[in-house]
Amino acid sequence: MAEIGQHFTAHYGQYLASLEGPNRILYQNIKETMDPYIEGDVLDLGNGGIFTYDPQRARDILAVDICFTEDTALFKKIPNVTYQYGNAMSLEEVTHKSFDVMIIQFLFHHTAEEGFKKVLGNGKKVISNALKVLRPGGKLIIVEQGIPRIMEFCERAFYGLACFVLKLLNLPPVYIYSKKTLLKLLKEGGFENMRYKIISCGKKLDLLATLKPNKFVVPRWPFFYFKVYFILAEKRG
Repeated sequence: MAEIGQHFTAHYGQYLASLEGPNRILYQNIKETMDPYIEGDVLDLGNGGIFTYDPQRARDILAVDICFTEDTALFKKIPNVTYQYGNAMSLEEVTHKSFDVMIIQFLFHHTAEEGFKKVLGNGKKVISNALKVLRPGGKLIIVEQGIPRIMEFCERAFYGLACFVLKLLNLPPVYIYSKKTLLKLLKEGGFENMRYKIISCGKKLDLLATLKPNKFVVPRWPFFYFKVYFILAEKRG
């Protein structure tokens, strides 16, 4: 996972620019959808130094990412935000174990490794860790890109080849879940009251936003099957 952290740190400026560039409408819609659920103590996992919601709505925010080292001078200083290094696979570094809300935004596809069994295993680990740190009745917010179930089956079939190509391009592995798979993992992981909505991306799509932001901006309509989901789930009381 270390190479992923290095990748995002190296492209931090481009990700910030994407908030006001090709992804502006998407992030505006994410903010409108997410803000009403931001309250109390918040754990923002995979934050990357980017806030697509109003942090002042929370009491305290612990922003955790593998790209946060001892030097966080690169990232915006916000009074109620603490930046901390942490791995989504373990969260061993997170000493505070009680949160009202946990945010996992555009993270799941980056928990991929070579080998499909590891992909699902990592997804389950992230959800298991979320369950551990949330208070009873706490909310888990997931914002994640998704593809139809049938396309996910094809992705699984050619996953090994895709990892090989990305490695040649010096890019980390990526696996895009379907909504159905994510909801299934949440249910099996102990969450309930799951609901979702599709967040509009606007008329343009930053095709490789999570790998090379602002490099492959294309018209949205040929990629109508590609969606961004807002998923809300609750920890059983």
